[in-house]
Amino acid sequence: FMQNLTLSPTQMQIGDMIIKEIKARTGFLVDVGLEDLVIGSSGSFIINPKYIIFVDFERFEKAYVEFQTDSSLAVKATAFELASNLYKGSLLPRIEHLHWVMPRVSYYQGLYLQLLKTIIQCEINEDLYSSAQRHAITGLEIEPYDVDFKVASVVCMYAMNNRSLADNYYRNIEGELTNRQKECIAAFKNQN
Repeated sequence: FMQNLTLSPTQMQIGDMIIKEIKARTGFLVDVGLEDLVIGSSGSFIINPKYIIFVDFERFEKAYVEFQTDSSLAVKATAFELASNLYKGSLLPRIEHLHWVMPRVSYYQGLYLQLLKTIIQCEINEDLYSSAQRHAITGLEIEPYDVDFKVASVVCMYAMNNRSLADNYYRNIEGELTNRQKECIAAFKNQN
């Protein structure tokens, strides 16, 4: 097909610019010894099958699973750190609004929010309230109406003896809370 394709001079110029751009962006591969990463095959280009390539999505999911399934706090901390470093909030920043990308964006955001909720619970159980508060705020920055993050924030405020701020925040969210959440907060409020 390509052999029989006739292009206008403008189309040839555009094609030439695109090829130059691709070469410029992938030129670093030679510098790091990966000149055979992309190979020509059957008139197209493919990733050389001798290389194993991991994408951030796969690494994020692996860290998520490790975090959720391992009982060791050290392993959980390492997996959480890796997942947090990989998740930067926007899956595909320039096209995340497109309908075919939105489900994946929601999926990874949901995993990350679940990671935050789990690490917050672990930190509260270990009396690491400052860190739990930071993670609750991170969760609220992404999902400002999530009641679990709001509850964690109030719990941490009470646990760190920041009663006046905790009381004000509690009054603002009290109407959104279940009885169980109110009891959880009351336990920390009465403890300190």
